[in-house]
Amino acid sequence: MSKNNFVDKSIETISDIGSGISSKYENHLKEKAIKIVDEKLLLNSLKIEDLEDDDYEAMVSDAISQLKENYATKVAQGTMAVLGFDLLFGW
Repeated sequence: MSKNNFVDKSIETISDIGSGISSKYENHLKEKAIKIVDEKLLLNSLKIEDLEDDDYEAMVSDAISQLKENYATKVAQGTMAVLGFDLLFGW
């Protein structure tokens, strides 16, 4: 196997792994957002059939955005904590 062929295959493999992780993350967010929206509908005594498709999709989209924001906040807080401990203890 030539060096160029090896590099091309490596880049392709890394890209495949990255896209797989990304799609799994998006699927996870979507499933979780659907559960959140369904729970809110139940709390308000509504059924999915009572809503227009666009309204339901907008609610799911908003829930996905909120989940992403919450995850980003948690990652930032975790990073700050690690950096704080690093500076404090000299890890």
